[in-house]
Amino acid sequence: MKENGIVFTSLVKDMVELKKCSRSPQSYKNHMHHELSIGIIREGSTKVSFPGETIEFVKGDGVIIPPKLSHMCSPDDVEHWRFDMLYINPRFYGQALTFEKAVRLSNPELIEDFLDLLNETSSQEYIEERLIELLELLSEDNSNIESNDDSIGEQLKSYIEMHWLEKIKLEEQFNMNRFAMIRCFRKSFNTTPMAYQLELKMAEAKKKLMQEESILDVCYELGFYDQAHFTKEFKKMNGLTPIAYQESVRA
Repeated sequence: MKENGIVFTSLVKDMVELKKCSRSPQSYKNHMHHELSIGIIREGSTKVSFPGETIEFVKGDGVIIPPKLSHMCSPDDVEHWRFDMLYINPRFYGQALTFEKAVRLSNPELIEDFLDLLNETSSQEYIEERLIELLELLSEDNSNIESNDDSIGEQLKSYIEMHWLEKIKLEEQFNMNRFAMIRCFRKSFNTTPMAYQLELKMAEAKKKLMQEESILDVCYELGFYDQAHFTKEFKKMNGLTPIAYQESVRA
């Protein structure tokens, strides 16, 4: 929906939405969000008043505003004022992570990478995995991880290795909350279940391409929905398109 320079896009149903805002004075009033707010200033600068402190944000700054924290934005020039903001329902991460302070981030590229991802994929599962990864990196306290997570991570990994060609629903198979499941896996292997499954597919793709199988056949054998998707993922992981990889192997 777009109105007065504001566009909202739902990313994860009832849990996460993206707001793109430009040249809108609506944030001048004191207000709060029930969601966790994480975003980037795209243009201009603003002073944001919180209880007990004021923080200045300028172009390129990353922003974190905890849920239910009263604040008021005062853009220096509303005609040159633009930001992208994720609004995340706290139920998405529950008690697993802590966000209590308003912060100007020193590493806004973490948010930028996630927002760039939204232009590359419509897969809600992949978006959720990357968002969980982002929240863990930005959280004030992610130390409260269960001691048996390593064991669970190993079980998840073994299951993926046995069923990597299938459309896996790990949260149903293991009766786990999706957020907790991805955290367990990342703690053990520093990657997500979907990313690990993709790595297994790409390893098999290289073998098949070396054996001169057609790219289209490899694409569908490994469960990619079209050749463009396969090519993009292959190049992202290997630095070459499947065609260029076959040519390199032949040479």
